[in-house]
Amino acid sequence: MLNRLLARACILFLGMFCSQALLPVKAAEQKVWQIGEFDKSSGEFRIQLSDYADPKLDPVYTIGKSEPAKDWVALQPGSANTKAGFRPHPFTILFDLPDAPQGSYSLVVALLHYSPRLPILQVEINGHRGWFYQRPKLNYDAGDTADVFLPIYSADTIKADLPTHFLQKGPNKLVLTAIDEPSERDDAQSPIIVGNSAIIYDAVELVHDPAGHYSAGKVTAEAIPTIFYKSSADGLTEIVDARVRSGQPCRNGKAVLTVGKTKLTQPLACDREFGEQQVDFEVPEFTSNVKGELAVTLSGRTSRFPVELRPAKKWTIFVVPHEHLDIGYSDYQSKVAEIQSRAIDEALGMIRSNPEYRYSMDGYWCAEQFMRGRGKEDVEKFKEAVAGRKIFVPAQYASDVTGFATLEDLIRSFYPTHEFQKQVGAPNDYANITDVPSYSWSYASVMAAAGLKYFIAASDNYRAPILLIGREHENTPFWWEGPDGGKVLMWYSRHYHQVATLFGLPPSVTAGRDSLPLFLEIYNRPEYKSDAVLVFGTQVENTDLFPQQADLVNEWNKLYAYPKMRFSGFSEPMAYIARQMGDSSGLTGKLWMSFGKIC
Repeated sequence: MLNRLLARACILFLGMFCSQALLPVKAAEQKVWQIGEFDKSSGEFRIQLSDYADPKLDPVYTIGKSEPAKDWVALQPGSANTKAGFRPHPFTILFDLPDAPQGSYSLVVALLHYSPRLPILQVEINGHRGWFYQRPKLNYDAGDTADVFLPIYSADTIKADLPTHFLQKGPNKLVLTAIDEPSERDDAQSPIIVGNSAIIYDAVELVHDPAGHYSAGKVTAEAIPTIFYKSSADGLTEIVDARVRSGQPCRNGKAVLTVGKTKLTQPLACDREFGEQQVDFEVPEFTSNVKGELAVTLSGRTSRFPVELRPAKKWTIFVVPHEHLDIGYSDYQSKVAEIQSRAIDEALGMIRSNPEYRYSMDGYWCAEQFMRGRGKEDVEKFKEAVAGRKIFVPAQYASDVTGFATLEDLIRSFYPTHEFQKQVGAPNDYANITDVPSYSWSYASVMAAAGLKYFIAASDNYRAPILLIGREHENTPFWWEGPDGGKVLMWYSRHYHQVATLFGLPPSVTAGRDSLPLFLEIYNRPEYKSDAVLVFGTQVENTDLFPQQADLVNEWNKLYAYPKMRFSGFSEPMAYIARQMGDSSGLTGKLWMSFGKIC
């Protein structure tokens, strides 16, 4: 009986195998050429050019002759990037095809993203242009180690189908360019790259499917609700992005989005010959999932796509202006003292011109140096600003390396601020540690015993990568409980000077349109019950304040109803978020380790 069953099984298997063998087998894609490795790192390329303003330095890479380490450049500035010459930066690839092109060809471009703005990738093959949009997702692979601490560090892969008839036997010319839209000059500077806008390359590859077919008439489209809301005379509208991909030039293109009784129309550009384009629709507010239709008309032919729209959370973003104190990092102690004091002068001036502005110091040491070096009138104005909750002094004397300090050192580090806050009549309810990745378990007990409610921390994650790998910023906020049961509510931030990271300096509202969806990605989870987050810090350590930062909130709120922005210190958003999260709901009790800083 068993033998008969085995025999039948074998016959059935052979029959299935033979029937499958008779089916046509689609040929696998074949690699034509490749530049770099698909390893989520740009390390195999030159980092950047010596002078991006000089067009003669734009790279030209010849397949079979050039070398990635010498002839391809990781960072390609966007076309609006003033710091890089305010011009397009074409990166050219020259290659030969031995035979007349047949089948289908696709360009695969792996990218990293950590610039505030998100340029469009323009692909030009033998003079024919197409655009492709990045859709990055947060990434923790740390391929570009020195940049992984940035809160928008992400990765994406674009697969661009090239019209086969645009390729030719023999020499071919492919040009990649980072295009900024809007195209006006962007004078901002981010902390890491040249300027405020760039594409960062991981690898580029051309693949060929001999059995494939390029569908020139194929159209795909999708509608994606964004986090952005605007105010109108009739109420709120939510911005919905529509992305359309097509394979041939169009005439009289348009996209029509229908949601309920609302029908909205946007023209489509017809100046490119293939690829993607994006248009925005301002859809009247919908408070639950709604279904609709996106109709795309190109050259008289209409394609219809069902869509389902889910409303985004209406976010409030507490912007906490702050700069890190790092004695000896950038200059001698006495010079750092004056720079930090000058920042307080500048903050006081910005508050006078914009009463909504706030400024948080990085330790009582800054206040101490200011009061020692300024006249009586300036000191009194400073104290009034602290008492009026315009300027904030944290409980700690400076950002401690808590693993080196004794328990008594940690306790006494709170004494000066405690006395000062009593003197001016200001609350003393939070501490912060910036840059230094050191949070000894006992520190939670010390803070709780001192009556502090909140602890805010941000570090260079590549110097203490276990903090990044553990993704503690994704669990924020949580209760940090010390060995004696004392606890404080903790917010762990993926780095500091986040305004510079998200908007550049001086801040660019356009950059925020690109960067904030990535920044908010980790908070857009069911267990995060609050509708608010805090943005930790404005700029890098020991620098004069950019005065334009005082206008950021007002300029942003003129354009968008949500995310809504407001300036604050650290305690206000912590209290707001805690109220919405509840005493225990969504908050995770944790023990914490201590990590020494490696400079």
